Amino acid sequence: MSRNLLRVAACVSMLIDHVGFMFFPGAIVFRMIGRIAMPLFAFLLAEGCRKTNGFGKYCFRLWILAVISEVPFDLAFFGGWWYLGYQNVVIGLALAASAIFFFERMRKLGVTWVGYIGLIVAMVLGEISRADYGGVLVCLVAVLYFCQDRTLQIIVVAVGGFLLNFSGWNLELSLCASFAAVLIIIYNGKRGSIPQWISYWFYPFHLVILFSVRWIGVVI
Repeated sequence: MSRNLLRVAACVSMLIDHVGFMFFPGAIVFRMIGRIAMPLFAFLLAEGCRKTNGFGKYCFRLWILAVISEVPFDLAFFGGWWYLGYQNVVIGLALAASAIFFFERMRKLGVTWVGYIGLIVAMVLGEISRADYGGVLVCLVAVLYFCQDRTLQIIVVAVGGFLLNFSGWNLELSLCASFAAVLIIIYNGKRGSIPQWISYWFYPFHLVILFSVRWIGVVI
C-alpha cells in the first residue's frame, strides 16, 4: 500500500466517521470504522515531514488548509460560522509539523534542546487552542517522526491510536483505532500515483457537502 493510498483509506475512514456522527449517531459501527483515520493521518504527517523537499512550504500549506477548514468544521459540527470552543484537527497537524520544522532548524544550529522546548510548546498550544485531539496528536506525530524503525512505528500507531481516542470514548472504540497499525504493516514506503492534493482538500470539501446535505434535509 502506497503513501497516497493510505491517505485515501484515512479519508474514507474519516468520511464514514463523520457521516455516522451527523446522520446516524446511534450506529456505533460508523464510529468504530472512523477511529482508524486519525492515527493514519498522524503517521502520514510524520512521513511527509521526513520526505518533503520544502519543509517550510509544507508547513505553510497545512496552515492555509487549517484556516480554510475552520468555517466548514464549525458549520458541520456546531451549526455556526465561527465557534471558538473547539477547533479543527488540521490546526493540531499544522502545529506538529511546525514544531518538527523548528526542531530541525535548532538541531542544525546546535541547540537541539531549544527544539525540544518548541515541541513542548506546540503540545501546550494544541491544548490551549482546543484543536481536535489537542496536544496528544502533536506528541504522536513527533514520536512517529523520530521513530525510524518500521516495527516501532507500527507499535506507536497502535498505542497512539488507542490513546488518541481513550479520553471520552469507550474502550471498544479506542481499541478500534489501534487497527490503523494493520495498514502500516502493508505500507510499502512509496508515494504512489494518486494526486496528493486530493487528500489535502478532501477535509474541508467533505465537511461542506455533509453540512449542505443536513441543511437541505432540515429545510425540506
